[in-house]
Amino acid sequence: MTIERTRYVFDDSLWPLHITVTPNVASLEEIQRFMTMMEAVYARKQKFLAVAFVPGVLRQDRQTIKRYGEWMRDTRESVRLYSMGTVFITPSMLFRFVLSGLFLIQPLESPHEIVADIDAAVPWIASTLRSHGMPVPSRLAERLRPFAPEIRSAGPALDPTKTSSP
Repeated sequence: MTIERTRYVFDDSLWPLHITVTPNVASLEEIQRFMTMMEAVYARKQKFLAVAFVPGVLRQDRQTIKRYGEWMRDTRESVRLYSMGTVFITPSMLFRFVLSGLFLIQPLESPHEIVADIDAAVPWIASTLRSHGMPVPSRLAERLRPFAPEIRSAGPALDPTKTSSP
């Protein structure tokens, strides 16, 4: 079953992890909402690691893609200063291939990893946090699962409204 997402979901309850669940369809309004949220993250002036749950298909119009590209150029310095990296979690092999190719053409300003599921993401997240002297949240895989039930690998689903802090 495919869940049609039309709004971004943001969560920093596991800070310094900043979790984003990306919609399948991102309007210009939603992209602007994403940019505003990320600018608030940069304004903290603290190191963070982005965890991005991305569906296998993103549908965006040309104007939205253009605005997002402009914003990425405008925030390069903030990314360099504060981002420890981004892990993209997407179940689609084709989309992982497309993202990898895109990042060869337009490299990100911070380290990244593209994986199929949460269990593949956790070692990279843990290693990245440790390399920056940051603690790894306990039961990390279990605590990430509620953000993408259709992406999760084996393990119990949790109620995302009951996420506890580390």
